[in-house]
Amino acid sequence: MVSSELPEVIGMSDRILVMHDGELVAELPAGSAEHEILGAATGAHTPGTTAAGGAR
Repeated sequence: MVSSELPEVIGMSDRILVMHDGELVAELPAGSAEHEILGAATGAHTPGTTAAGGAR
């Protein structure tokens, strides 16, 4: 599912994959806070949220 409606994404998801600049940057659990998702989507990565290769 692709949507710009963040509450809809959070409510419908088992997990949330976030892309930034064409790269997968985070894999977050269902129910993640909007600020975590938006932080990953805007490039403000937080430790432990990157999808591949561990923390950046």
